[in-house]
Amino acid sequence: MVDWTAERLYLSVFEMNARATANPYQVHRHLWRAFPGRRDAMRPFLFHVTREGRPIRVVMQSTLPPEPVAERDFRLSDRRAFHLNLPEGAVFAFRITANPTRRESATQRRLPLDEDADRVAWLRRQLEPAAELSRVAVREAWRMCFEKGGRPGVVDAVLMTGTLQVRDTAALVKKIAEGVGPAKAFGCGLLLLHPESPARPG
Repeated sequence: MVDWTAERLYLSVFEMNARATANPYQVHRHLWRAFPGRRDAMRPFLFHVTREGRPIRVVMQSTLPPEPVAERDFRLSDRRAFHLNLPEGAVFAFRITANPTRRESATQRRLPLDEDADRVAWLRRQLEPAAELSRVAVREAWRMCFEKGGRPGVVDAVLMTGTLQVRDTAALVKKIAEGVGPAKAFGCGLLLLHPESPARPG
């Protein structure tokens, strides 16, 4: 079992044009090109696609350092190593693109959750007992249409923000390193944190 609290991770930023991101699954395939020779291995990265501004920015967290990439459709613009330092009791602001779903009992298919209250409850369950969430808000919801192997498909994505307090360091570090929920190949599951700013005196 990997002790993620001792592992070095990498946070990278790629810039991609509209053609590279037209099919959401192609973003995943582009990012694999930063890890030559590893296409048959377990995916070593999670990623988040920003939906505003040009060029489109893709934030990637990986267990391996990506190789420099500079091609017509995308390029690596930043890369830095870090360790997850999440002491119990610390409070962080978070941002996540997720694919909240439930299992249909008859078929075991994943079905999207359509109500914001259900989506927030899903995220709370995903992060228990690692963290306690507060001020969670669903900022945006959209449907990603893609083609994989010549077959069309859809992923329902939701952007959520809020704050969390660390309850179990090892459990939260593991969850961040391995990702939250399904559809990771489509840019879901990367939990991005930054320290919560202290309140200013009135």
